[in-house]
Amino acid sequence: MENLSKAEEKRLVICRERAFDLLYRMEELVVILRKKEWPAAEKLLAQQVCVSNTYKLLEKIEHNQYVRKHGNTK
Repeated sequence: MENLSKAEEKRLVICRERAFDLLYRMEELVVILRKKEWPAAEKLLAQQVCVSNTYKLLEKIEHNQYVRKHGNTK
């Protein structure tokens, strides 16, 4: 397994940040839709699990890349 290049690392960081932003915005939207009693709020809430898992996976990949590159510093 090769390390990521600098460009790939930057893309990973951007993707992780966007996943976090999407998760945050989805939470805001769920609150708004629930106040309006829209049934789509629950569907959106269910999708948050997928986005959250994606964010956590990207975060783990980023951490593993850091450990591979810099060693396991505690």
